[in-house]
Amino acid sequence: MLYREILERSPHNADAMNMFGVLCAQRGDPASALEWIGKAVGVDSQNAVYRFNFGKILLQIGRAREACGALERATALDPGNTEAHNELGLALGEMGSLEAAETAFRKALSLDPGYWVAHNNLGLLLHRVGGTGKPLQA
Repeated sequence: MLYREILERSPHNADAMNMFGVLCAQRGDPASALEWIGKAVGVDSQNAVYRFNFGKILLQIGRAREACGALERATALDPGNTEAHNELGLALGEMGSLEAAETAFRKALSLDPGYWVAHNNLGLLLHRVGGTGKPLQA
């Protein structure tokens, strides 16, 4: 496997750690994904992509509170990352922080008005609270 070969030659290659973690997630091994992406974050804690991937895996395994922390850090490091704002909205929604989730989805949409995933997630959130499409925030 190419990533393993790279890591054997360059054991501190955070990009290879991150991508190997993503591959593990795609193969249905979230524990290994979390381990490898966590190692990448350990090497470069200022990398928004690593934080985003780490948060996404945490959310997938039901650790929404920890996912929020990782995704908040990802959005702070890269405020223009539409997907990170969307994932943050999902994590906040899982925790029951519905107004904050709405804010995150709307931020994603302000960055990319055509991002249908965030439109869908915002619509599902508003439906969940019996919304009429009006903002939850007063």
